[in-house]
Amino acid sequence: MESKLERIQKVLAAAGYGSRRACEEMVLEGRVQVNGQVVAALPVLVDPAVDDVRIDGKRVKPARLVYFLLHKPKGVLCTNRDPAGRLRAVDLIPGVKQRLFPVGRLGCRQHRLLLMTN
Repeated sequence: MESKLERIQKVLAAAGYGSRRACEEMVLEGRVQVNGQVVAALPVLVDPAVDDVRIDGKRVKPARLVYFLLHKPKGVLCTNRDPAGRLRAVDLIPGVKQRLFPVGRLGCRQHRLLLMTN
């Protein structure tokens, strides 16, 4: 089996612990352990299938992948952040614990089928 090393902030973000930048801060704060050793400097490469990665003593488990097919109506944005507070595609799928992202972008005036995933 081939080892697949990834940056630790990418692994943590994919597991739902926040953005990559927020996960970098967790590492720099000394809150992350890899195979029993505290890591407090970047870069850190891990193999998520092999290494024991923990935040604040809790084991990091990969997030379950979810997929949604959404009919995006006109006037809805394909973004996760809108300072103006306009309606976004992610707002149309309430109650989902995973952080969803639109696959691709549709213009605000378009209505099409949109794939959403974590």
